[in-house]
Amino acid sequence: MKTDLFQHEVTKTSAVFGRKSDINVVFHGDMAATDGNTIYLPELTRDREISADDQAIIRGYTDHEAGHVRHSDMPYLMRFNKRCVAEGNHLLKSVANALEDIWLESRVRAEYPGAEANIQATAAAVNR
Repeated sequence: MKTDLFQHEVTKTSAVFGRKSDINVVFHGDMAATDGNTIYLPELTRDREISADDQAIIRGYTDHEAGHVRHSDMPYLMRFNKRCVAEGNHLLKSVANALEDIWLESRVRAEYPGAEANIQATAAAVNR
């Protein structure tokens, strides 16, 4: 599959999984994140073939970040993270994020059983 078509697919599934039709999806950098209004996914080289492994990794990021859009209290999390950074408490921010991610991914897996393989592919890639 060409990356352009794949990016279109991921943009549409982000809106469906996040249950937010006006979600923005931006492919930039090498990390994934969301602020609740925009999902940021790793940049893909345009007009190239994307491997099945890379598709699974990006789909895992998509499932995860769209899960935050759907389930997380993003305004609260954004305030909490900002406060942690202002206080220099990066450990608390990291631990809270890890716990939120564990809770969130269990909900995503329960709702979308196909997310399991994607999330595993992403975790394996991140842990390499």
